[in-house]
Amino acid sequence: MDQFKGDKNIILDMNKIRDVLTDDGIAAQVGISAGIRKLLLNFYERAQGDLQSFQKQIETFYNSAMDRASGVYKRSSQLIVFIISVVICASLNVDTINIVNKLWGNQEALKHTADNLQTVVKQVNEKGYNPKTDTIKFEASKVTVIKNIPADTSKNAPNAKKVAQQISTVSTFLVSSGIPVGWTAQNTPDLKGKTFCQSLLSLLIKITGLLLTAIALMLGAPFWFDLINKIVSLRAAGKKPEEEATTPTKNTTVTVKPVG
Repeated sequence: MDQFKGDKNIILDMNKIRDVLTDDGIAAQVGISAGIRKLLLNFYERAQGDLQSFQKQIETFYNSAMDRASGVYKRSSQLIVFIISVVICASLNVDTINIVNKLWGNQEALKHTADNLQTVVKQVNEKGYNPKTDTIKFEASKVTVIKNIPADTSKNAPNAKKVAQQISTVSTFLVSSGIPVGWTAQNTPDLKGKTFCQSLLSLLIKITGLLLTAIALMLGAPFWFDLINKIVSLRAAGKKPEEEATTPTKNTTVTVKPVG
């Protein structure tokens, strides 16, 4: 609509708007391309001389276009996130089916992992961790909550070497927490002495477990942290009512006991 303002910064009447839209030269002078001019002429005819209707049609078209653009962006970003998730899960061998089988069949390991998880969540929550603005830095046997992380710029964005180091430390942390991950003999299919069909089935189960983890990873940290909080709340009997989180001034460090 700013393209249709006169000398006194007042929007022109519909007759003058028509003059702009019906003249290629005038339209070009005010910065209206040929394609947009045809679109606006269509809106002008529908408005039948009503300026508010003309502006409303422009708003509706713009909002609809942005909705379509957002949908395209969301689908594209989901594909990219899925590919990244698959790479991470394959690198760390985070197999949902294998984790469930190992922990379900070992009650001591399951209790150890649940205790570690409950300790981490409790101590992290005490410092008012916000998954949308904060981050958790993983180290060999501990996690550190870092508050209010600014958006990465080209100067401090992590490179491939830093990402590889982060993946390695996350893997070490998960193992120390009692979660069976990593490409160890215990976490890879044993194909010795098996028939072709049995070997194929084992490989399919492994791929399925990795894909399940990748799909779960796409849901994002805020979703899973909220879900873990609910599970921990159910596990911890007699939890006190939640109190208002205070703003910490220092990073929070949580130590996880290694298995064994």
